[in-house]
Amino acid sequence: MLKYFRLLLVLMATLIPLPGALLAAEYSSSSGIEFQYPDSWVAVSAATLDLIPGPERDYIREKGIDLNSMEACVLDTAPDEFAENLNVVVTPGQNATNERNLAKAVGEIRKMYEQAGIPVRSLTGKVVQAAGRSCYEIDQLTTIQGNNLHQKQLIIPGGGQTFFVTLTTLDMKHDQYVSVMEKVKA
Repeated sequence: MLKYFRLLLVLMATLIPLPGALLAAEYSSSSGIEFQYPDSWVAVSAATLDLIPGPERDYIREKGIDLNSMEACVLDTAPDEFAENLNVVVTPGQNATNERNLAKAVGEIRKMYEQAGIPVRSLTGKVVQAAGRSCYEIDQLTTIQGNNLHQKQLIIPGGGQTFFVTLTTLDMKHDQYVSVMEKVKA
């Protein structure tokens, strides 16, 4: 499980400030992942990277973000100090969803942030229902490169896999975009 959280931390730490809502667009993958996202956002994959605006494309390349490791990635390309985004990573294997494993997961996430030197302002978790399954919802407030970020993450086990769904926003804009995650939970 630790290797999955390490992968997740790498993804979360790389989706940080980039240069420069209504839920209207729909994402659907060949593996059955479907969700709605703001129509001002764009779906990004290794195959479509050249179609996104230059600063975001350059940032993804510069940071070495592996879009092939993500089942889905959508991000806000509007000029701003941060590109709000939602990504889905699928890993093999799954663990039972219970309070003991939740506490372990939250502890591992906190430890990885500390090892990376990322200040954690708040990190909580709870067991919830999403997509008809019992899963973890992790709520994280961190500060990366001077930006106060709010991440809401669902860790959903199923079918011998674990789905990590992460919404990352500036803390001050979180309420504006939290409906994206609520649609995923439905």
